[in-house]
Parts: sequence; structure tokens; C-alpha cells
Amino acid sequence: EKVFHSATASSLLKEELMDNFAEVESAVRLAPFGAIDRVKYKDEVFWGDTYAATGQEVFDIFSLEWLEGRQEDALTAPFRVVLTRPLAEKYFGEGNAVGEVLEIEYNGEPHQLEVAGVIGALPGNTHLEFDALVSYATREALAPSEANWTSLNRNTYVLLRRGSEAEELAVKVNAHIEKLVGKPVFYNHYLQPLWDIHLNTLGLGIEADGDPRKLYLFGTIALLILLIGCINFVNLATARAAVRMKEIGLRKVLGAERRQLFRQFITEALLYSFLSALAAVGLANLALPFFNRLLDIQLSLQWWEEPRYLLALLGLIVFTGLLAGSYPAVYLSGFRPIQLRSAWKGNRQGGINLRKGLVAGQFLASVVLIASTLVVYRQMQYIRNLDLGFDKEQVVYLKLRDENTADQYERFRSEMENLPEIAAAAVASSPIGEDFGAHGFLLEGQSEKGPGMMVNVLCVDEHYRQAMGLRLAAGRWFSADFATDAEEGFVVNESAARLFGWEEPVGQYLNRNGQKGRVLGVVQDFNYEPLHQPIKPLVLYHTKREEEYAGAHSLLVLKLVPGNMAESINAIRSKWNHLAADVPFDYQFMDETLAGLYEAEYRFGWLAGAFAVLAIFIACLGLLGLAAFSAQQRTKEVGIRKVLGATVASIIGLLSKDVLKLAAVSVLLASPLAWYAMNRWLEGFAYRIHIQWWMLALAGLAVMLAAFLTVSLQSLRVARGNPADALRSE
Repeated sequence: EKVFHSATASSLLKEELMDNFAEVESAVRLAPFGAIDRVKYKDEVFWGDTYAATGQEVFDIFSLEWLEGRQEDALTAPFRVVLTRPLAEKYFGEGNAVGEVLEIEYNGEPHQLEVAGVIGALPGNTHLEFDALVSYATREALAPSEANWTSLNRNTYVLLRRGSEAEELAVKVNAHIEKLVGKPVFYNHYLQPLWDIHLNTLGLGIEADGDPRKLYLFGTIALLILLIGCINFVNLATARAAVRMKEIGLRKVLGAERRQLFRQFITEALLYSFLSALAAVGLANLALPFFNRLLDIQLSLQWWEEPRYLLALLGLIVFTGLLAGSYPAVYLSGFRPIQLRSAWKGNRQGGINLRKGLVAGQFLASVVLIASTLVVYRQMQYIRNLDLGFDKEQVVYLKLRDENTADQYERFRSEMENLPEIAAAAVASSPIGEDFGAHGFLLEGQSEKGPGMMVNVLCVDEHYRQAMGLRLAAGRWFSADFATDAEEGFVVNESAARLFGWEEPVGQYLNRNGQKGRVLGVVQDFNYEPLHQPIKPLVLYHTKREEEYAGAHSLLVLKLVPGNMAESINAIRSKWNHLAADVPFDYQFMDETLAGLYEAEYRFGWLAGAFAVLAIFIACLGLLGLAAFSAQQRTKEVGIRKVLGATVASIIGLLSKDVLKLAAVSVLLASPLAWYAMNRWLEGFAYRIHIQWWMLALAGLAVMLAAFLTVSLQSLRVARGNPADALRSE
């Protein structure tokens, strides 16, 4: 795959859009200001707040609540910042924040930011994640060399004029930029609607993307559970038709018309649906805190604040009532008084067949849900135990959080390496599992006017391979014994070698934004991104190429000696406090970080399992009621059989066999459906299991066992009854 998708663009794009395209009403750049991690106000130091760089136009495009200061020019001048209300209170308490001065460091140099305004806290449903907005002019003043058409490192938001077409604008933009640059560029721009970002975030986006497949799958599961409940209602309503025959006959004799009876039964179904919805909303409110903790989200049921949700709930109530009540209403209202007894007898077999079909549908849905849960569990186990191409055990990350520690990265690394608890210490720009960023590369013989190829990059030092346990496929790694390695060397992975078309990669020429060099070696492919994606091409280069940029050496990677982990961490903490006492000690174990990449899948597995249990429970409730009614109808038959010598076991078998047959048929029908559905889900993983027959068989066995136990409870009660009681009226 030679197509790289990114949510970012060149920092030059915004001005070109504003100056040359009438379709654009406004545009703004927005990018994380990663260099700000430590902020000082008077004698207090604050850590870990998220700053973003942007322009004044952000207030034209986004509905940010302005609270304090002058909005019209808040972000027009350099070294100005707008804080969110929670951050302003953190820094200044309840006092006025406007005009206060914060001190930051950038590349080791102190700078001051003047607070120009305060905005409200960001809503929970936004994809933007920041605590403060720094004027983009500040970014340009601190890093003026970043602006070029090959560095794609800024999110650009565009507000189009009414009537403008996004696709047509994208075509014009691409043609304009190619003409402007004077050569083919290695990317094309296209516009993505803001409402589409959460479920379809591209690489290097501002937030982690949502998964539309999970949304659709859970929606389908919810509909299946709703359908199971509706089936219960239809089954019990038609099963009890004989009980209501006298009522129907009497009302028709008294002049009731069919449409009146139809309205009565539909109204009853709608009333049941309404009462069920009230109970469901109450239960949902009780379960919501647990649900939010399970999925690590913040949902609320505030119907009065969102009328559309209330309308959706009312629509669901009506839909459910009509879905569940239509057939019983048609079925019951269609009898004539003179035909009621014969109609009941004539329609009895048809009603039984319908109920059997509906029960089979319930079993089918339950099998699919249980099989899906098993597949999710096995896939998560597979991911947890997969060889990623590096050693993730006993590896600790230490973030060099401010400019001072980042500038002294080699001192920190060597001091840590001298600890007896440390087997190896290295420096890198990013941890495994995060977006590395991408640059354009030219091969030997390619003109610098050519488009090049976009490839992921990672800054590392000569110790990184040992700390991570990477395996060489050809050539060698960076070495301090060769002075030119740091300034001219590249190491590529096997996927990059294939992308570049090299049969002998070692010694090949590469050009990265004017930085030229040769390939020293090839590392075996390793999974540096989540396992949803195949391994992409990767070029590694030495941190000293970017020594002036703190982000290139902002991460210490420590390989621990096997032993007592707590003692090792204490030794590292002690050394850290000696080196940087004023900087918080913030560490992470790599295996825990990687496990966190699949936390959503683990939660998904738990939730799918809960849904499966709920579906079986609801299905068994309906089956229990149906079995009770069926057993009541067959009480006399059971009494006669007991008089003739039938045992309790034989009667249980008699009353259970039809249900078990239905369950068996449902398993046969559900298995291919479950296999297809979960294969589609597994397509989202580049590394996946193959669905085994026993997963489907186990799901079917669970459903059959649940059905048998449910029916057996009622059958046992009838089978143990006194036959004299059943036959007394005969």
C-alpha cells in the first residue's frame, strides 16, 4: 500500500486558501504546541497542560464561549495566549486572568506569554483537545524554518461560503499548489466534513479516532435484543389468544367493529411499549455510571436538553409498539363471533408454527451474539501474545518533559545506563504505538523537483536497537565508531526497502528534505503501530540530525535487568530526582502502554458478552412464559400419560424436544451468519485469528443448554403434578 492518509497539511496552506479561493470564507491552522510542558507563574510551576497553536480565525470557525478579555485581537500578536476556564482557575484561582503573564521555555530559552482572554471549558463531544490556545504568530516567531510544502504538520480547518462544493475546491487547490511549487507534489488535498471526523479520523489527527464498525455492531445488537423482546410479546399474545376469544366474541356481538378491536390491541401494545420505555430509561440512568466506567466515556441522559433525543425515544416507543402489536392485533381482531371456536381450532396449528419460528429467531440471535463474544475474546488473546518484532517486556519509558532535560538527553541516558538495574538505555523521538510522523523521501536519480514518497520516520540513537531488541535483516545499525552515521546514515525496515524497490538496500541513497545519506542497514519489520494496521514503511535516522529540535530526543527508553521491578523503579526515580529534582518523575512500562492501545477492544469484548447474556436472559424469559402456557395447555395430556405409566424424565423429554429441535435448527442457521459477521469485524485487523468450528459449536451448545434448562423447569413442575388434579374435571 503506497497511499498514506493524513489529517495534517503544510502550514502554508491556510494563507493560500484565504488569498486565492473565493469559496473560502475563513481558514485557520491548529496544531499541538508540544514544546510547552512546563509553565511557571510567579513561584509556582505547572506541568502537563495541553497547549495548541492557532490563529484569530479560530473564533470565526468554532463556537467557543468567550468569557474574559477582548476577542477581536486576542490571538493576532506573538506571545499571547487564551486559556480555558478550568486552566485559568488552576493558574490564578478565581481572580481575573487577563493581563497576567506566564513564563515558558522553548529550546532552553525563557519566553513570556500574556493572557489575552478566557474561554469556557470545551464540551465533551468535541474532537478538539486543548487547555490553552497560543497565537500562531508565537509559533512562527519560535520556529520560523518550519514553513514548507513538504512538511505536513498542521491541521487546517476551512469555513466554506454557502453553496460552495468541497470536492470542486479540492481539485482547484491541488492544481494551484502544483503550479505554485513548480513541480508535482507527493500528496493531494481533500476536505473532510467536521461532523465526520470522530468516526473517521485520519492519521496524525488531533484525537484518537472512533470506530464506526463498533457503532454499527452495537446498534445491530441493540436492535436484535429489541427484536427478541418483541418476539416475546408476539408469542405470548398469540399463545393467549384462546383466553381472549370470549372477550372478542362478546364485544363483536355488542357491535364492536374490527377496526375498533384493532385499535384496542395496538393501543395495548403501545401502552406496554411506553411503560417499558419508562422502566428502561430508569434502568439506563442507574446503569450509566457503570457503562461510562466500562467504556471510559462520558455519556448522560439529559432528554430535556436535547429534544431530538426525546423525539427519537418517542419514535422508538411507537415503532416498537407497532412492531410487536401489529400481528396480534390483526390476528385477534379478524375472528367473527360465530367462527371463534372453529377459528381457534383452525388457526391453532398456524399460531404454533408462527411461535416456533419466532422462538427460533430468538435462538438464532443469541447464538450470533455468543459466538461474536468468543471471537472477540480469542482475538484479544491473540494480539496479547503476538510476536511484535521487538521485546516489549521490562522496558520503561521516561519522558524528557521540558527543554532542559531534553537538551541534556545524552547525560540522562548515560547516567541511567550506569545503574546496575539497567541493561540498556536509549533515546528516541516517540514511543511505539504513537504516530511517528512522515517525511518525503527522494531516491538516487530522482530530481528534487519530483514528488518523492511519503514515509514514516523515527529518530533514534545507536543504543535503541539493543534496548528494544530489534533484529537486523541486513547491514548494520548506527554506531558511534563511525562519525558519519549520525549525520548521513539511515536505517530502513523491510517494508520500506520493498516500497523503494531495492533488492540490495544497504548503501542505497536517500534524500530527506535536503538531508542526504546512505542506508546503513535493514531491520526486520516490527509492529510500531496498532495491530489494526499492517506494518508500514519506516525510515530511522539518528537523533543528532535533529539535535536542535527537542522533540527528536524527548524519550528515554530503558531496558531493565530481570529482577525486582519495584526496586528497579525506585533506583531510576532516585537517579531522576538527582538529575532533575524540579521535574516530575513520569514513567510508563511499554507492555502496559501497548495493552492500552487495545483497551477499546477489551471493553468491546466485555460489552458484547454482557449483551449476549442479556439477549439470552430476555429470550429465556419469553420462553419461560411460553413454556408455562404450553404446559398448562397440555396438563390433561400429561395426566393421562402419567396414569399410563410415563416417568417424570419421559414427560420432561416430551415437553422439551420441540424446543431443542428449534434450538438445533437455529444453531445451524446462525453459524454461517456469525461466521460472516465476525469475519467482517476481523478484517479490521492486519493480524487476526481464524474462526474455529468449536467457537460456533460452543455458542450453540450454550443456547441449547439455556433453552433446555428453561423449559425443563416448567416441564418438571407439570410432570411432578398429581394426575388426579389434571383429570378431575373429565
